[in-house]
Amino acid sequence: EWHQTANFDFLYLPKSAAGQTNMGYAFINLVSEEEVVSFTATWHKQWFASCTAHKPLNISFAVVQGIRANINRLKKKRLLGLEIRQCEPIILKNGKLVPLAEGIELSQVSRRA
Repeated sequence: EWHQTANFDFLYLPKSAAGQTNMGYAFINLVSEEEVVSFTATWHKQWFASCTAHKPLNISFAVVQGIRANINRLKKKRLLGLEIRQCEPIILKNGKLVPLAEGIELSQVSRRA
């Protein structure tokens, strides 16, 4: 149902410990304030017809902001060691999907710059 129109560089949908179901929330890092405004206006309080959740989407700001901070948070939680590929975050550079290891390296390089 979500036709990706937002400009983001990080998307993470946490899964249960067994990796079978999602936790009911997601983290998305939109790349500009304009994207945040547009995404929120489009999706806040909307329902996904294919979703079994009994509540609409609730868009809110996360404490952690930015791709680098999001990747570092995952590293601290040791989620990057997951063997289940479907549990990995989506990391984009210039709109193209990059492997998780490359996304980690990009976050470290940009910190040094």
